Amino acid sequence: MVKVKVEFHTEQRYNGTNSMVEEEEEEEEEEEEEEEEEEEEEEEEEEEKEKEKEKKKGKKGSSQPSSSQAFKPSSLHGHIWSNTQKASMKTPESKLKSE
Repeated sequence: MVKVKVEFHTEQRYNGTNSMVEEEEEEEEEEEEEEEEEEEEEEEEEEEKEKEKEKKKGKKGSSQPSSSQAFKPSSLHGHIWSNTQKASMKTPESKLKSE
């Protein structure tokens, strides 16, 4: 993860104590930055949990590939071919039974 520090230059507002205004603005900016970092960390943790769940599903032998997996035409082709092979094997048996 890359952390980028952004500095904002704001105009000083006069309310009798310029230094107080600047300190409050800096504190607000720091709080916003911390909140953004926490949100990013939470998102990353959620993504990691989803990946772990998908790995567990894959180990159990689920027949449906997860949506986040990359499309692999070769594996899909083999899957379709095995289904058509099973269907062609069943066809002669059903013809024999119908006769």
